[in-house]
Amino acid sequence: MKICLLTLAILLSTGKLPGEELQIACFNHFTSFFREFQRPGDMILSIRKMTEEEIGKQLEDGKLRLALTAQPPSLPDRFNITELAVTGVIPAVHPENPLKNISSENARRLLEAEIPNWHPLNGQQAKVHLYRTASALPSPQTLGCGKHPLHPPAETGSIRKKTEQRAMVLQTENHSKSFILLFVDPDGAAGLPLTSYKEDRIKLLPVDGVAPTLENFRNGAYPLVRKIYLVTAKQLTDSEKKIVSYIRSKAFAAQIYADGALPIEQKAEIK
Repeated sequence: MKICLLTLAILLSTGKLPGEELQIACFNHFTSFFREFQRPGDMILSIRKMTEEEIGKQLEDGKLRLALTAQPPSLPDRFNITELAVTGVIPAVHPENPLKNISSENARRLLEAEIPNWHPLNGQQAKVHLYRTASALPSPQTLGCGKHPLHPPAETGSIRKKTEQRAMVLQTENHSKSFILLFVDPDGAAGLPLTSYKEDRIKLLPVDGVAPTLENFRNGAYPLVRKIYLVTAKQLTDSEKKIVSYIRSKAFAAQIYADGALPIEQKAEIK
């Protein structure tokens, strides 16, 4: 205790106090979006990557005051919650593909390479060529019934092994490369980011009869999207206000758009 008081006395006499330490938690890869933040003075900023479940638990327990998450807290009255952006995926196919609509479950199976050929979707026997980038887009979220076991029960003295048929997965460097290959491959499919919603050179599929439009993304009607929320404490310190101001800035929105998501207020300069 004496050592701590002595250290504090020395810091006071020299005019050097430890900076305020702030924590912000982010799901997915949004921790990288703070590289351009100009940290004021001697602020200590801790940016932590957590799952949405961990963020929700720490917010509920009062251990967290700032967070970026796709799952709003279970006690919303205790926080200020801002809809920051919409993220998700659009199933896309070649312009000549006769498929006009796809269910959310089939969209999930198609983008997870679980549908080996086009027959169950458009009647053609050709193998599905799935173009997938190394970047991680959120997978479409669907709920299974959970009634069927993953593997059939073993027969007496032996276990049947079934070779699972899957689509041909072709990894690409980025979404632009996926688009180029999809444009020339009649058997191709890809999951494109929401920023592709104006593209008319390929076929962007409606899901469950809902078209991939900006309005349907923002109001949540398109099944394969989810929102990104900024969650903050009700009362913020001056340092916390500076971080929140940066998150709501044009520079941060530009990073969101470059990542393939759509800022709610469209603050980014879209060129």
